[in-house]
Amino acid sequence: IELNRKTNATLEAMARALFKSWFVDFDPVRAKAEGRAPAGMDPATANLFPSELIDSELGLIPEGWRISTVEQLTTLVTKGTTPSKSQGYTTHGIRFVRVNAIDGHGEILSDQLLHIDCETDDALSRSRLCAGDILVSIAGTIGRVAVVEGWLLPANTNQAVALLRPDTSLVEPDLLFRHATSTAIQRHFNERIVHAVQANLSLSTIKAAKIALPDRETQRALSAPISSFHESIRRNRHESQTLARVRDALLPRLLSGELPVDAAERAVEEVA
Repeated sequence: IELNRKTNATLEAMARALFKSWFVDFDPVRAKAEGRAPAGMDPATANLFPSELIDSELGLIPEGWRISTVEQLTTLVTKGTTPSKSQGYTTHGIRFVRVNAIDGHGEILSDQLLHIDCETDDALSRSRLCAGDILVSIAGTIGRVAVVEGWLLPANTNQAVALLRPDTSLVEPDLLFRHATSTAIQRHFNERIVHAVQANLSLSTIKAAKIALPDRETQRALSAPISSFHESIRRNRHESQTLARVRDALLPRLLSGELPVDAAERAVEEVA
């Protein structure tokens, strides 16, 4: 589990650095504009970038790239509702995501989830989650971002978490996720926080956030290495969750002497 955590920290740093270079700083475009070959890039990938930056409302962006709002790139931007304390919550059932279940590294923490019954989930159908949805914390702790993975479902969320459903015909989901975590979008959020009883962010602010992207096919090609990092991170998280469940099941039996050490070791090796 600790090895997976360290590996994921490295993979996250690599994904973040590559995204910043290609989609924020536009290093390959700047290199081509200066007559240089983009560093560490094969010719086919380099050809996907234009050789000129042009002025836009977001500053300099690659020629041919288009500025879109989050609202234009999604099929749904909404938030949930919190059930009353005396109604809807169960010990098992539909997983319910709150802000404290989203950590600063984009991971949804299984041990921080609550559960609601099916009747409550039906009443909160507008915020029922799907795989690939992007979650953004909008109350209390602002701007934490995570992607809904298959293991979480079925699930729902409360009013402190916004869900963004990418329109996959227009945007590569991993790029929308990366933009949501970027310095520019996080600054857009922070500058528009409403300071009431609890700091909060409106859905209209999220919808209005703007990003620059190439055409859909170019997005798919350029996001491939970033998506590969993301997939490795998700795979490591899944393995760690499985190992944690095995650990929690075996440890009491191991400490009580009910289970021999060699049998516990074999069980863990089979999972890993």
